[in-house]
Amino acid sequence: MGVVRVSWLFRRALTWAVVITVIITLNILLHFSDFVPSKHSHDNVWYTDKFKLNVPRDLVSCELWDPRYIDLETDRYSVLETHAHTTVSDGSLSPRQLVDWAIAYGFTVLFVTDHNDVDGGLQAQAYAQQERSSEILVVPGVEYTCCRIHMNLIGINETISPSSPWPTDEELQTVVSRTHELGGIVLVNHIPWSMTTEFGHQSSRLPTHPTRETLLQMGVDGFESVSEGILDLATIRFNEKHNLPLFGASDIHDPDTTPVSWTVIKHSGPPTQELILDAFRQNSMSFYYDPTDPLPRVYGDHNTLWSKFAPLLALDMTYFWTETKGMYSFVDGFCHTNKFVFHYSRAFWTLFYILSAFIVTHIYKAKTLPSAGNKKLYLD
Repeated sequence: MGVVRVSWLFRRALTWAVVITVIITLNILLHFSDFVPSKHSHDNVWYTDKFKLNVPRDLVSCELWDPRYIDLETDRYSVLETHAHTTVSDGSLSPRQLVDWAIAYGFTVLFVTDHNDVDGGLQAQAYAQQERSSEILVVPGVEYTCCRIHMNLIGINETISPSSPWPTDEELQTVVSRTHELGGIVLVNHIPWSMTTEFGHQSSRLPTHPTRETLLQMGVDGFESVSEGILDLATIRFNEKHNLPLFGASDIHDPDTTPVSWTVIKHSGPPTQELILDAFRQNSMSFYYDPTDPLPRVYGDHNTLWSKFAPLLALDMTYFWTETKGMYSFVDGFCHTNKFVFHYSRAFWTLFYILSAFIVTHIYKAKTLPSAGNKKLYLD
């Protein structure tokens, strides 16, 4: 009987081990699979059916950064968003939805700047021209994105992208020159974000980012003064010193993003792409800013398809290790050395609790089941 009992316990332990191994493996595969749908659905996200702001009338506490550049009482002006993404790159809104977002939040001009791809801007422009031309002007662009710099190439109809994650200064100069040849402008993005320390590493997100002085010598047309809520005072002072335009950017990726800055552009006639780009060249603009202004938000719907996978994803078995890849290059791979650490203590304690549960369960069964039942159970 003792041999039978040991054999039965071994089979039970083996069954537990197989089941747990399958669950852990499936859990890990699902976490890294594209098969699992997004937790939220953005298909029904629209804005102008809910609200439509008038800027600056509907801004409660925003104020103009430097009113010397524009007189809102007498000048003709447009309200501009300079940095926005769609589903063509890593945004959550389609080009049509992004245009609707911009109109709802009071923008009358929108630069669409997907990572290394002009197609999102062209789609948004076509939609605006066909269906929303009285509400907004869309100017296509590209966010030239790599491990050295993120900069918007505005007013071009072709994709200009890095040849590698680490383009040389000579290539950056060529990009600036080519954009100007196409009639566009070059705007450097979010320097504070680019230069902050990358999580898990001891270097900046973009480790060899050119200085403002170097970029100015290359011929760039401006630097973001506000990005994602951050007021970049050092860049503002640099812009003022060199008579460069002062403008903000939302860098919108997600549907619940609300702007904290609105760039106000002075121009002489009805807004056209050329007039807007000339305003950057002539520095005839300023921006409203206030990160505390309460604005309406729109959220995506809960995705019922994701709920089917929720029980399998609830236990995140990827906690066995930590992997810090660094910043994604948007070209090929990452900008930092991949650091992989397996946490043996976590694996040990996971196995310890599973084994403890197995032992306690079978001790309980041995104590509570009748001996005849035990005998039958073991022999089964």
